[in-house]
Amino acid sequence: RDRPYKDSGGKCTLGWGHLIEDGEFCPDKITIEQGEKYLRDDIDEAERIVRSTVKVPLTQSQFDSLISFTFNIGAGAWASSDTLKILNNGGYDRMPSRMLMWDKVTKSGVKVVESGLITRRLKEGLLWQGQ
Repeated sequence: RDRPYKDSGGKCTLGWGHLIEDGEFCPDKITIEQGEKYLRDDIDEAERIVRSTVKVPLTQSQFDSLISFTFNIGAGAWASSDTLKILNNGGYDRMPSRMLMWDKVTKSGVKVVESGLITRRLKEGLLWQGQ
């Protein structure tokens, strides 16, 4: 979107899902090129954190799945997650169900299941499995 909007958790977002961090400049409107730059930068960050934290071999579809997942939950959440620990201990087969556990957003201080996240996690799980 070319204008700021609130994501399902009520956080200010731009373009293709770029979360506006506290203290980050938030323009009233962006161009497609600016939106694409936000997206490239966010994907670069997700790739960097996945490459630096995953210690087991991945297929291309597994890597792609983790990029989508990390882009959505955030690099810090991924890097400190039990899901990452399980993967690094060889828990490949547990990843789709582990991803599906990340189906909540915080609204008014309460974690609630978000149907859009369930759909996203199911798709990431299928991608993980090469489907």
